[in-house]
Amino acid sequence: MSDRMLFGVLPYVALGTAVVGLALRALLSRPSPRELERRLRTVRGLVRGSVSWRLGMLGVLLGHLAGLLVPRAVLWWNQVPLRLVILEVTAFGLGVLAAVGLALIVLAPRFSGRLSPLSTSDTVLLTLVATSVVSGLGIAVLHRWASSWYATMIVPYLRSLVLLSPEVGWMADLPFLVKLHAVSAFALVGMGALFAGATHAPLTAVII
Repeated sequence: MSDRMLFGVLPYVALGTAVVGLALRALLSRPSPRELERRLRTVRGLVRGSVSWRLGMLGVLLGHLAGLLVPRAVLWWNQVPLRLVILEVTAFGLGVLAAVGLALIVLAPRFSGRLSPLSTSDTVLLTLVATSVVSGLGIAVLHRWASSWYATMIVPYLRSLVLLSPEVGWMADLPFLVKLHAVSAFALVGMGALFAGATHAPLTAVII
């Protein structure tokens, strides 16, 4: 698939899918509180116990958001090598926390001797999450100082999306892992929002 399709079309398809999907779920799927509680009961404990997932993902998302909103501040911080290393190590640590949390959510039922509560929708979304997390860790290891080139290359591309004039050239020459990370994130926007409203995907509903 071409870069134009992946980075010029897919982001808007994902956003449209999220909006339409949530609207349809709101209109067509209205489970009673008792029914929703019954479906969530088998998995709530898994997510509640995965503190590392929540802390890791929150930190990673806040870091991405900071780079998007104040890229000049990030570049200013990174001018001092020690501060750059501290930022990169912290980001990597948060990614590891998220990966450990995700593993706990998926594997805990196996260790307890119970069947996995994952539905097909849960499996699809968790695969996307795992792809995003693992590719992010791979970027941190193989392509150093990601916070700096995120601010100088990815942020202009994301802003061009907001302006409805995607400048795909920013992404064209980036490494495969970076492209995979971006594509999995776009897919999460659409599929995650769509599945979050699905009562047949209880784990997804709790995680999101």
